[in-house]
Parts: sequence; C-alpha cells; structure tokens
Amino acid sequence: MTNVDDHLVNHGFLHVDRGQRRLAPAFDINPFPEWVRELNTWISEDVGPEASIDALMSVIAYFRIAKTRAKEILGQVEAAIAPWREQGQPLA
Repeated sequence: MTNVDDHLVNHGFLHVDRGQRRLAPAFDINPFPEWVRELNTWISEDVGPEASIDALMSVIAYFRIAKTRAKEILGQVEAAIAPWREQGQPLA
C-alpha cells in the first residue's frame, strides 16, 4: 500500500467530543505492489525518504506512542490490507 501523491493534506483529524480530536483512519492509499518505496514527505531527517517499518518505528516517540501500542497499530494495518495481497480483492 502506498500514498502516491504523499503530501500532508492526506492526514486528517475527526472531532470526537468537546474540542477533542483523533487521527482519522487512513485514506487516499492505493495498492502499488511494484512501486519503489521512497517518500516525498520524509518521516524524519534521520531516515530521509526511506519507507520502512524501521523508519516508522524510529519516530514513535515524537508522537508519544509506546512501542507496544505502535506494534498493535501495525498489526491492525497489516490485518486490514492482508485480504488484498492474499486474495487480490479490493479493500472495502
């Protein structure tokens, strides 16, 4: 999965309650299995355009996400996209 245009407008927040917000679910992502995994918007200056789980995990502290929670989130994302890769079916 990738976000081909890869810009900051592809991130959003949802209003939860009384001025509280949460990160919106992923959107504007598409399956490109042969696409070179290099980001236009870098994860950090330390890792540059590298699009990898290691690069992602290297910045979880900036977002105040514990390593165990980050792994849970990665598991949820993997479970959500697995049917496409395994069965070649579109994501709902």
